[in-house]
Amino acid sequence: MLSTAPHLPLELYDKIISELHSNTDSDTLKSLALSCRSLVTPSQKLLFSHIILRSPHTKCCSRMAQFGGTSSAFKILLELSPHISHNVRFLAIFDDPHRSLSESDEMSCPIHLTTNWFPHDEDLHFCLSAVQKLEAFTFTYASTSVPEPPSWDEVSPTLVCAIRRLLQLPSLIYVDLQHSPILSLLKGTGSTIKHLVMHRVYANPVIEASLTPIIPPPTYLESLCIEEFCQMDVLVPILLGLGESYRTISLYKLKKLPVTLEVNQSLIKVHQNLQRILEECKDSLQEFILAPSIDVIASPMNAVSFIDRFREPLDLSILKSLKQFITYLEFSNSIDGIYDSMPWFINLLRCGCADYPSLANITCYLDINYKTRNGRYHFVMARNSGLST
Repeated sequence: MLSTAPHLPLELYDKIISELHSNTDSDTLKSLALSCRSLVTPSQKLLFSHIILRSPHTKCCSRMAQFGGTSSAFKILLELSPHISHNVRFLAIFDDPHRSLSESDEMSCPIHLTTNWFPHDEDLHFCLSAVQKLEAFTFTYASTSVPEPPSWDEVSPTLVCAIRRLLQLPSLIYVDLQHSPILSLLKGTGSTIKHLVMHRVYANPVIEASLTPIIPPPTYLESLCIEEFCQMDVLVPILLGLGESYRTISLYKLKKLPVTLEVNQSLIKVHQNLQRILEECKDSLQEFILAPSIDVIASPMNAVSFIDRFREPLDLSILKSLKQFITYLEFSNSIDGIYDSMPWFINLLRCGCADYPSLANITCYLDINYKTRNGRYHFVMARNSGLST
């Protein structure tokens, strides 16, 4: 390794390093760091800013082997160079046994399809405890038996506490919980979190009862993304602090709200819960994205009643600062779903967009995918309407 750098302006070094990082050319960036001591620190800041931890069994899976590393390898690196932990800004943990595999991968890696590595990992706690300046955290913990939520019975209390500590870091601003049963951990989030994404999250009373109560300052979210299969009956009380003596999450400053809902009981009941969220952010919300996913013909369980088709509890007129409304309607298996859902959709637009002073743009996406006698027909239509204010 050279002791000094070639005589070039420092701005040029920064530009070269940034360009290599933006082009994901990590091999060249590593070589550059090894060529000169003065380039080691700026190179490491970019090389270790994003860390992805995955199952050690994914080495057999061609798609997963292209990114990420194991916690054991990351632990060895941290033990040799502890200062690297301060460079980590984004951390992702993937424990998803349902990654799509080829037949050869499935035969060569059966343990990956039946076992979650996260509860049994012995090095993950060390890695999580070392991170101090994290800004974004993504966590995916899926079940081996769809659609049941994953079990936390085998997860050690120390590992749960390590995840909870991450959620309380003062530097953390973005959290993405995917296929996760740790809704109760939201009660211990730090006050600096601004963006929260939730995919198929669940409540876990056992974990919640074992946690030491923490009363931090309230977290004022700026964006909240609710994806499909979130239990709204459980989620809404946690977000609104119902039944609690304090609020840890506040929606009063929320500006963006994308929501994807699966109608599994009553359209009215699901939208009533969503309306409670809208009432919390009625003075601040500027962008509302709604994907109802009403496929009323796909399954009797998802059927929308005749009364529900014409009654709509969502009242967009209360949103005083709303500037953009985007909605997605998706139909499959039968074209009749359009007829069944259109009264609900028209009612929503009529109630929400009439005499709206702040709304400047409405975008509607219509996705039709159904099978005909001659094959499968797929039709996508987008309609963007600019409104005069």
